[in-house]
Amino acid sequence: MLTSKGIALITGCAQGIGRATALRLASDGFNLALSDLLSRRVDVEALASEISRVRQDIRSFTVFANVQPESDVKNMVASTSEELGGVDVLVASAGVIRINALRKLSEKDWDDTFSVNVKGLFFCYKHVGDQMVKQGRGGRIVGLSSMAGNMHI
Repeated sequence: MLTSKGIALITGCAQGIGRATALRLASDGFNLALSDLLSRRVDVEALASEISRVRQDIRSFTVFANVQPESDVKNMVASTSEELGGVDVLVASAGVIRINALRKLSEKDWDDTFSVNVKGLFFCYKHVGDQMVKQGRGGRIVGLSSMAGNMHI
């Protein structure tokens, strides 16, 4: 049986980059807090099941949260810390994109995108950073994005 390499909290883990990152960190021996929106529950629970089949020596914990509002992030970090014993790695992959040229975006679409992709990311960094300082053992914070970041104006 392997000893855990640490505890990783992954936001936006239900699909894409977040899901792939969760599978990789599980294969590397990290205990995982798998987080996404409650509306993605089926996908997150399927991921947790897949991880437990592949690596029975690690723990995974599902925590459903939106990265915006701040109170959800605060609760997500607290729940993870209580359940798994802290946070050593944050992989912030939660994000939204409205596929459209910037000049054609509505104000609402812009506000939604900014709220999740910037404000939500800030809340994750802030509260996980606070937790890492409190733990006194350091940690790693990783922010991810997709090719959607290369969209033209």
